[in-house]
Amino acid sequence: MSPSELPLRDIHVPDPVGWWPPAIGWWLLAGIVALMVVLAVLRWRHRRTVAYRFGREIERLRSRYLQDGDNRRLFREGSVMLRRACMSAFPRDQVAGLAGAEWLEFLGQVLEDDELATTQGEILRCAPYQPQPGADADEFLALLDRVGGKLRESTGSGR
Repeated sequence: MSPSELPLRDIHVPDPVGWWPPAIGWWLLAGIVALMVVLAVLRWRHRRTVAYRFGREIERLRSRYLQDGDNRRLFREGSVMLRRACMSAFPRDQVAGLAGAEWLEFLGQVLEDDELATTQGEILRCAPYQPQPGADADEFLALLDRVGGKLRESTGSGR
């Protein structure tokens, strides 16, 4: 038999290594990135929800006050609503135990207003507990609007 008649094949080089499937490290990295994105979206939605709901509650409170003119209900419900919104938007252990001057100081930090303890702060401190509050309802609603604005800002800036 001559060498040209032998059933020999040429040397085969293996196929190059493909990019798919990726190594385990890439799968772990993709999973971590996906988890971080999901957590960021959930946190963003939560903050946005707090600010949105607070704004809607302010409008509901304002329209109810314009209908019935009940100062006592306005100050009582507005104060409760303000506390709940702050407990939802900020760490609970920072806000839950605050009362009196400490609560006003916290709100002053949130609003970046050093005068809160002397002006509008007195409305928050006294009016919800008086049988017939003599405080200015428009000033109280303006305070609630300012807090709502700060909650919306913290939503956009990521606090």
